Amino acid sequence: MITYRVRIAHPGGPGIGWEYLRMPGLERHLAMVCVEPVGTGDSGRLAALVLYDTSPVADEQFWSAAVAAMERFVKDHVNDHPEVAGYVAALTTRLDRLDDEGTTAVLQTMMPAHLFDYWGREEEFAPARQSLRMYAAPTRGQGAPFDIRDELPGITTPALVLAGEQDFICGPRWARRRPRIS
Repeated sequence: MITYRVRIAHPGGPGIGWEYLRMPGLERHLAMVCVEPVGTGDSGRLAALVLYDTSPVADEQFWSAAVAAMERFVKDHVNDHPEVAGYVAALTTRLDRLDDEGTTAVLQTMMPAHLFDYWGREEEFAPARQSLRMYAAPTRGQGAPFDIRDELPGITTPALVLAGEQDFICGPRWARRRPRIS
């Protein structure tokens, strides 16, 4: 059995800060390294970074599936949680037209859709929701897509990709699409 003592965690994005990745239970047993993505926090801003919209993976099929999944989420939860009625609009908001506070508000608004049974564990998840931070600059991507998928098989360190079964945007289907890593 392989024992992993170091965990590297990379936040979602583009533009999402690392702070929500804090996991005290794991931090008691592992050295945790939470990456601060370029363009967020103190890492500095870029002139351009690729948007989901221009990523080779996030094509029309990706967005159609994400919107359809969000529509199902809203349908399933709107009676008990009327605030979810605006989630599809939030998902399709043009983030490149917002500032840091605006993108953060969109992300914090939709956070319950990212987690299974958010409202059943709201007390536990509320601090993470409040710590979410999204930076506007990385959503203004321009230029050629940043795509290093062909280089991923060169990684020899064991990797674990986690995806939530109910994740509306990057669920197991997308986790399985990652290239095979030796």
